[in-house]
Amino acid sequence: MTPDQSQKGEKTTGWRAVLGLPSVYSAVQNLLGANRVRHVLTDQYLKPTPGMRVLDIGCGPADMLNFLPDVTYVGVDHSESYIEAARTQFGDRGTFRVGDAAELQSDEPPFDLVLAIGLLHHMTNAQVQAFVSMAAKLLKPTGRFVSLDPCYSDEQSSIARAFIKRDRGQFVRHAEDYRRATEGVFAHVNLEVRHDLARMPYSHAIMVSSAEPLTS
Repeated sequence: MTPDQSQKGEKTTGWRAVLGLPSVYSAVQNLLGANRVRHVLTDQYLKPTPGMRVLDIGCGPADMLNFLPDVTYVGVDHSESYIEAARTQFGDRGTFRVGDAAELQSDEPPFDLVLAIGLLHHMTNAQVQAFVSMAAKLLKPTGRFVSLDPCYSDEQSSIARAFIKRDRGQFVRHAEDYRRATEGVFAHVNLEVRHDLARMPYSHAIMVSSAEPLTS
């Protein structure tokens, strides 16, 4: 996602402005239960193995890397301050780039995993289609694209819906609408809605997409 796209799809005024500070962003995320989300995402959906090549698009301060030992990690984000924080914390455990993941297509080997954590709900449907198509080109034939975003769901509580409405992203969708926005890119898409990951009532849509059939 380019800086222009993210700014159009993100509320950054008022109290949300301080989330641009890496330390504040990470602290708030952890307070809300982000480490549990990352733990479950890793164990149940990513299932990384040593030596995997992982691309984390919109990586922020790269907090996800704490849960991905023994992988070759590339993190990309449009925020210079987030990337600088990632470099300070992780050093040579990963490669961290400011900019657009589309720039990687010409100079990086393909990846086993491409992650988009908390990203699609900042994009319009057209941007999601373009973004997911780009991500697919960065994967190995056996690779997987994994996304996680807040979502609306018929099963969620009114409290969860109220929390989600206050998210910075302007394009939070019903869970099935995330799948529809990616139609035609991957042959196999597994969508799950989880209401049990955060410390407060909340709903997440997790998609695992691949060209080949997904196995458990």
